[in-house]
Amino acid sequence: MNLLYFFQDKIKIVAFIIVIVFSLSFHEFSHAFAANLLGDSTAKQNNRLTLNPLRHMNFLGTLCLIFFKFGWANPVPVNVNNFKKPRVYMALVSFAGPFSNLILVTLGFFLTKIYEIFLLGAYESYFVIFLQYFINYLIMINLQLFVFNLIPIPPLDGYRIFTLILPKRFYYSIIKYERFGNILILFLLWKGILNKILILFVVRLFNYFKILFNFKF
Repeated sequence: MNLLYFFQDKIKIVAFIIVIVFSLSFHEFSHAFAANLLGDSTAKQNNRLTLNPLRHMNFLGTLCLIFFKFGWANPVPVNVNNFKKPRVYMALVSFAGPFSNLILVTLGFFLTKIYEIFLLGAYESYFVIFLQYFINYLIMINLQLFVFNLIPIPPLDGYRIFTLILPKRFYYSIIKYERFGNILILFLLWKGILNKILILFVVRLFNYFKILFNFKF
């Protein structure tokens, strides 16, 4: 028996967990970094201005991500009263999270390009197989996180960005319904609507990146 293929599934799981944990940690760190940059040090005071996953990961949310492909990290605390322009700065802090996922997608495509140049056709080792899975997950997971978090439903980041363009009278009318956001998300997941939205935009973004990096696959 070839031990390399025997351990392939285990390598795949390790790569998946590493990418998930790092991507979520980088996402939350980016929220904290943006908030601190714009004048709110609440996240820094709560030790969230770090890439240490232990400061960001939610145990139940992580388990759900691993087993059900849907989960969450602990939200970064933000005090909008510390912002000079609360709605604008809060929208920027919110966008920092999805933008971090876009950065990781770009990194994944750069790594793919490097892999093509130096490792394509190389002898398959544990490292090469791990790298294949790592790059694939880095791209696909972060594309999904980017699209998912931009959906304008509370408590997702897209909601805070969406409220920025709303007239104040509409903004104050809808904030009382924020507490129902999680229920709406679960309903859309249950009906499969959210999955269709994710697939539609993830595939389109993936194709745009293929064109950008001149990939033929």
